[in-house]
Amino acid sequence: MKSLYITDIRNKSDEEIEEVFVVIRSQIKPTRTGQKYIDLLIGDSTGEMKAVVFDDIERLSQILQPSKVIRLKARIQRFGKDRNLKVIDASVVAEDKYELADIVPMTDKNINQMYAELLKFVQKVSNKHLKDLLLAFFGDIDFAEKFKMAPGAKKMHHAYVGGLLEHTLEVTRFAYAARDVISGLKKDILIAGGLLHDIGKVREYTWFPKIDRTDEGRLMGHIAIGYEMAKNKISNMKSFPNDLAMHILHIILSHHGQQEWGSPIVPMTPESMIIHFADNMSAKLWMFQHVDVSSENARWSDYHRGLSRYVFLGGEEEEEPEGGDFLF
Repeated sequence: MKSLYITDIRNKSDEEIEEVFVVIRSQIKPTRTGQKYIDLLIGDSTGEMKAVVFDDIERLSQILQPSKVIRLKARIQRFGKDRNLKVIDASVVAEDKYELADIVPMTDKNINQMYAELLKFVQKVSNKHLKDLLLAFFGDIDFAEKFKMAPGAKKMHHAYVGGLLEHTLEVTRFAYAARDVISGLKKDILIAGGLLHDIGKVREYTWFPKIDRTDEGRLMGHIAIGYEMAKNKISNMKSFPNDLAMHILHIILSHHGQQEWGSPIVPMTPESMIIHFADNMSAKLWMFQHVDVSSENARWSDYHRGLSRYVFLGGEEEEEPEGGDFLF
């Protein structure tokens, strides 16, 4: 386990360190005097930081390659409020010599246990066509591994390895529980819609060496990608009912709820509306639980752009006065 993270380095200056990071970007550039240097961006599970190499360029440029996990010996340099690292030496770290959770942000939940719960939801589906569709995705080993590792977003919510799986389970739990409140809902469509609504994110995002969008993700977006993935699977299945296919594809297309939020169509069935609300609830509640605070005892969060509000944090509850007056 790492002992020094990038968030720690931001509070230090003029110290020599030796620690493990991942190389995000590495470029050889000319200085003002025409000499070469390496312009680096390194990262770990807590953030990113710039670094520079002025000596031994040829040797270190072969080591400091993008996506390589490296042990870096460097001196912390301070520029106003910013910090960067002046590299002294570096070496490649073998895969079995570092913890992935130190290098990229990861869910704090057990990924295999979550996936087992997902598969239990698949088994609750009675409709053979829908169960076969779900197994075509989640029963496929290659897809399963990608789904387990995918983030839920780049920044806004569940933005870490395992985040997509965590978010998908929350959405499916919310949707499944709606049956206890609203009668007449189609159980199988709720489960299938919850599990499939964000499948496009396995191709929208990459998570190593940092969480970012793929070229396909930037150009297409996960809604279009997910629609294509589901439609292709359905097209290869025999006798899949057309109305059932439209139900599922409609959920994928409409789950953002509004066209200005990225959905090409608004929800037009009870199940699609529930998946939209469940998706929104999972994302928004995650934001509420991960707001930034400026001080330890703050009663309000910093302004949250995703929520478009401050969040009331409260404080220690005051004891009720005996026999006193109450506001309400």
